[in-house]
Amino acid sequence: MRLPVELINVTSTEPFTSLPDNVYQFNLPALPVTGFRSFQVNADVICDPTELANATLCIDADISPVNFCSYDSVGTWDGSYIRVTQSCINDSACFRINNFAGTGNDMISPSQWRLYADNLLLQQGTFQLLSGTDTTLCFENDGRTYRLEADQGIDFPAQSNPNASIERCGILQAGTNYSTNYILQHPADNAIPFHTTFCHRVSNSYDVNQKTVRPSGYGPMRIVEPGETITYRIDFQNTGTDTAYKVIVTDNVNNSWDITSLQLLSSSHPFTFKYENNMLIWLFDPILLPNSIVDEPNSHGYVEFSVRLISSVTQAVISNRASITFNQNNPIVTNNVSIKICTPEIPSITIFPVSDYCDRKISFYYTTQFGGNAPQIEWYLNGSYYYTTSDTINFSNINYNYTISAVLASNSPCAISDSVVSNIFVVTGNIPTITYTWPNLIAPAALDYQWYLNGILLPGANDQNYIPSASGNYLVLITDSTGCSFLSSIFPFVYTNITSTNSSEIKVYPNPSLGKFMVETTSGKKSVSVINLIGRNLLQLQTTDKNFMIDLSDKYPSGIYYLIIQTGEKVYYERIVVQQ
Repeated sequence: MRLPVELINVTSTEPFTSLPDNVYQFNLPALPVTGFRSFQVNADVICDPTELANATLCIDADISPVNFCSYDSVGTWDGSYIRVTQSCINDSACFRINNFAGTGNDMISPSQWRLYADNLLLQQGTFQLLSGTDTTLCFENDGRTYRLEADQGIDFPAQSNPNASIERCGILQAGTNYSTNYILQHPADNAIPFHTTFCHRVSNSYDVNQKTVRPSGYGPMRIVEPGETITYRIDFQNTGTDTAYKVIVTDNVNNSWDITSLQLLSSSHPFTFKYENNMLIWLFDPILLPNSIVDEPNSHGYVEFSVRLISSVTQAVISNRASITFNQNNPIVTNNVSIKICTPEIPSITIFPVSDYCDRKISFYYTTQFGGNAPQIEWYLNGSYYYTTSDTINFSNINYNYTISAVLASNSPCAISDSVVSNIFVVTGNIPTITYTWPNLIAPAALDYQWYLNGILLPGANDQNYIPSASGNYLVLITDSTGCSFLSSIFPFVYTNITSTNSSEIKVYPNPSLGKFMVETTSGKKSVSVINLIGRNLLQLQTTDKNFMIDLSDKYPSGIYYLIIQTGEKVYYERIVVQQ
């Protein structure tokens, strides 16, 4: 029996041996043919209300010897027997696929594995194992619930779907939480009598007389596939003031159930069972269930059963509840559990451009799958809602690196999600870039040009080169030979109106240089700085030296810079050029 690490203080009515990886081994006594025996395992959930709120914990149990002699082996089954286990290792979801079969039962051909994130297919691959060997697959996790399914070998004699799930693993992105309760939406692989998985949600408080179903179904409509086997569990507790000597649990049979497939899986106490008048009836008499005040741990009871859905019922809603009667009191009615029989559909939307990006405009269309008969589409530009009433949407004032996406609201009757996000389209291309070679701002080669300063059109500035006469943010709109216009990136410019030294008291040499400049000045305390063409301060120092050196050789690229020296109330400027 493999328990999650969140269960501690494990005790049992049978002796056991603790093995690595939280595995407990029970050496059970021999059973006669058709014999039946049960035992109990008790454990405490660690006290971590924040970490475990709404978490799902799963227990796996395997019994040996594994013997398929009661199955009709057909075709070319190679004798392999696949199981999957899970663990969270260094923030990665890791799954071990194991061929538990004995010697000589190697897989003769590859089988497929599939990885799901929050029950949506993420990736897939193949594996092929010798008997008694395994392979481990690890995936970096971001907090979503990961599930890995692995197919049995060809012509395996039972409808088995080995899988394992892991939640609360990985590094969360800012503002996100771990996804929970996705494990219960998917059916457990309990088709083979040698293995069973039991999963349950951790809760701090709940209605003690309740009914649950596994799988709980995909999405908000709780969709379960036709022909699926579903498992119901009915929990009850004596919260009265005296011992319950007799308990009766009843459940209505639904028309979508294949009642011939009914299996009574387990219970907390011995019972007698009957099926009459379309009712399932469990009679615990005597049960001697103590009340919760006297003995809370032993005041609980439950029954668990499974039934297969009729495969020909392709769409239906199953809603039912159970009744629990303690002694001669009035029945207590549990909560209503509901699932919808339907083939699950995963809505999707794909957006794509139907025009080239030109003049800062681009047009888009979309395709959908399982959108229903009245799908609703919302468009988003850079993450903000973009209003439109047409199917083909025309975006304007678009620049490179803008993002475009859409959201589909589906009303398909079998959709497992009512809202999905499209692919994200990024407007790409080479943004025109302005360069500077004193004294000109230079645009890329094109057919036509229009310069702007601080977003205002500069009349007559229609050449490739432009000599700036003021500080500010410069742009150029270029038009290529196809007639499409593109706006450049911003070029911040600081206008100094200085082309050389403004005083014979300052000498800078050599200029240009490889980056080292000797400066001769007057005596006294000086504040020295070097700025680039966009006014960014690159170097600043205080000195009383009359002569000193400025070294830009290993720090800054070739180009034009300005040396500014302030002494007292005087400010001196010198344009210096680095040529490396």
